Amino acid sequence: MKAQLVLERLGDTDDQMMRSITFFLEGKASGLRMPWVAELTAEHPRFKFEREFLDWSKDYEHANSRGSRGVRAIYILETGKVYEVFEKTSWKSSHRYFCRVTPEGDIVKITADEVLTHIAHHELDHTIVPSLKADAGDERP
Repeated sequence: MKAQLVLERLGDTDDQMMRSITFFLEGKASGLRMPWVAELTAEHPRFKFEREFLDWSKDYEHANSRGSRGVRAIYILETGKVYEVFEKTSWKSSHRYFCRVTPEGDIVKITADEVLTHIAHHELDHTIVPSLKADAGDERP
């Protein structure tokens, strides 16, 4: 099952302008913190989790004329995976959390411990299942 997660990109046009200016002046892009969603794939010694950042689609349907409010980023999440989400809740506040998609297609928040358990089971499945298939003569190149 797949689910759609929609996050507002507060200051979207301002972010684009700031990135262009700082790239021109400093040779590197920096701007406002925009929302993101990442699939958590494994444990990481420094950052706690390895992340694969998801692609997203931009939606202007509810945007104001400047693009500073109402621009939305749409992410597609899948059952059987765990995610970390960073979203701006206001101009000065943000919220980071972990989530997963239920078999019914609902997005539910989970704890870091549940993420670790999921990753451990996922790694165990990839270790045991291929060896069981090889024992059964079912291994394919």
